[in-house]
Amino acid sequence: MEKILRRILVVEDDADSAEALQILLEMNQYKVELAFDGENAIKKAVDFKPQIIICDIGLPGKMTGHDVAAAIRENENLRDVFMIALSGYGDRADFQTSEEAGFNSHLVKPPDFEKLISLLENIQQE
Repeated sequence: MEKILRRILVVEDDADSAEALQILLEMNQYKVELAFDGENAIKKAVDFKPQIIICDIGLPGKMTGHDVAAAIRENENLRDVFMIALSGYGDRADFQTSEEAGFNSHLVKPPDFEKLISLLENIQQE
């Protein structure tokens, strides 16, 4: 079965981490755009129309990753995007806060790349 090319927006303020994730995703046939703060993440999401957003929780500027998720869910054209929180924190409260903000999944940094790819491959998209 041929893999469908999916668009992923990676929102991560650490440029090295963002670019490393971009390279790994592109090696697995994903089309990837990067944003380094919440405000730019919203703008890129509107223009790029990703099926998936992988978003750091701790971002510079006025918006956290939770704010980004809430804004995406409020946008009629983006509310069906599959959202994955990426955070250095991974206790039960962190997972719950991410879910309440609108994330579909929560991964702890650094993400296990095989687990991430498995998650991405199991997302049901048309």
